[in-house]
Amino acid sequence: KWFFRCNHGSGWNMRFEKKKGNDPTYLISKLNEWLSLNYAYIGGYEWQYENINRGIIVQPDLGQLLDWQFWCENGEIKYIQLSRKLGKNLEEFICFTDSSCENTDMYLGIKPMRFKLLSKEKETYKKMKPIVEQLASDYKFVRVDLYSINDKVKFSELTFSPCSGNLISHDF
Repeated sequence: KWFFRCNHGSGWNMRFEKKKGNDPTYLISKLNEWLSLNYAYIGGYEWQYENINRGIIVQPDLGQLLDWQFWCENGEIKYIQLSRKLGKNLEEFICFTDSSCENTDMYLGIKPMRFKLLSKEKETYKKMKPIVEQLASDYKFVRVDLYSINDKVKFSELTFSPCSGNLISHDF
């Protein structure tokens, strides 16, 4: 099982399992379609995508990982969002909390299942926090995305304009 993604957009991902009778024609067609598009103009103007040299990233399929998204302002974690991507533009929103990991009455988009981190998640957060703070330290606003794979912290991405830059909040 493999995971194919384009490096110049969001949500351009596809799983493919090499097995007898599994035709890669659709995968190749979608990858070529995505490579022909400039993501900077897809959901509003996102300047950081405009001049990326387009390419394809191929990696082993690691399953449906828990995506840790840290919403940071001036190097400080303001909110923590846990989600699991289930498919193109389909996510399971598990948790949204403030930096205390205990509660928030704010969330983005669909209401999450809960507003507190579980004890095991708090342990993962302790490992991730110094990494997030270091990555976010030079920016007024950034969302730092990480994964925990086999108890090791793995980098995903830095996002400077989530929600196509259309996010309006008194906190950010």
